[in-house]
Amino acid sequence: MQGVPKTCVHTLTADSSVDVSFFSARLRSKHEEIDLVSVEEFYQEAPPDISKAEITMGDPHQQTLARLHWELEQRKRLAEKYRESLSNKEKILKEIEVKKEYLRSLQPLLNSIMQASLPVQEYLSMPFHQAHKQ
Repeated sequence: MQGVPKTCVHTLTADSSVDVSFFSARLRSKHEEIDLVSVEEFYQEAPPDISKAEITMGDPHQQTLARLHWELEQRKRLAEKYRESLSNKEKILKEIEVKKEYLRSLQPLLNSIMQASLPVQEYLSMPFHQAHKQ
């Protein structure tokens, strides 16, 4: 038992009981850090091919594996949805930029129309800025 202090080895070999508190802090699994949905929610939402209720109801280890599998499937689905949303966002931003550019290009055209209509406005004694105010 390399890496384990000799006092612990002695404790393990001297009597048949194992000091679980010594190992529990060191041998924790990474899955214990993942917040899983409740067992009830898992059986309600997970498809039967993942939940396998007939197997997992009586076996906590299989139940945990199935819940982890369901969590992985959920995260994959959400990641795909997120990627689609980002793609859609980029497409919308490009459309907005095209429309902004179109609107910017209208200003010079509007200015030239205004300049071209000045003689008509003067002839009617109705300059655009006066009609615009009414």
